[in-house]
Amino acid sequence: MLNLENSQTAINLEETTLIKLNEALEVVMHGEGVMFEPEVSLYLVDDDEIKGINKFYRGLDSVTDVLSFPSLEFESGKVFSECYYKNNLLPHMFNDERLLLGDVMISGQRADQQAFDFGHSLEREMVFLFVHSLLHLLGYDHMEDSDRRRMTARERHYMDCLGVDRS
Repeated sequence: MLNLENSQTAINLEETTLIKLNEALEVVMHGEGVMFEPEVSLYLVDDDEIKGINKFYRGLDSVTDVLSFPSLEFESGKVFSECYYKNNLLPHMFNDERLLLGDVMISGQRADQQAFDFGHSLEREMVFLFVHSLLHLLGYDHMEDSDRRRMTARERHYMDCLGVDRS
C-alpha cells in the first residue's frame, strides 16, 4: 500500500506516474522477497522542507532529492532477504496485515530539475527516486563501493522491469 501526501506545488503528479509508482512498489517488493503487503508513505515536499529535514536528521544543511526513513533495522551490509523471514517478523512491524517499511520524501522541485538536467521525463525521475528509496527501506546502501555497485545493479534491474528508460 502506498500512502501519498503531496504538500508541494512545483509539479503536478500525473495519474500515469501514480500508477507507475504503485507498480514500482509491487515489482521491488516481489523481487526482494517481501512476502507481505507493504505499507510505504511517500511525501512529496518542496526544497525548503526537505532541506530542513535533511539538516535535522542528517546534519546536512542542503537540499537533496530524496530521503528514506526505514522502519526496519538491518545488520550492516545486509538487506531484507538476508535478515527477515516469515517467522522473525514481529507484530509491531505491521499495521493490520501490512508490513511497515517506512517513509520516503521526494522534493518535487529537485525531481523536476533533475529530469530536465538528465534529459528524461519527470515520470522516469520520480520512479527512479522511489525505487532508490524502496531499496534503502529494504536495507540497501551506497556508502561503500561494493554496496553502491550492488544497489545500482538492483536499481537498473527494477527500472528495466518497469520499462522506464532515460527517454
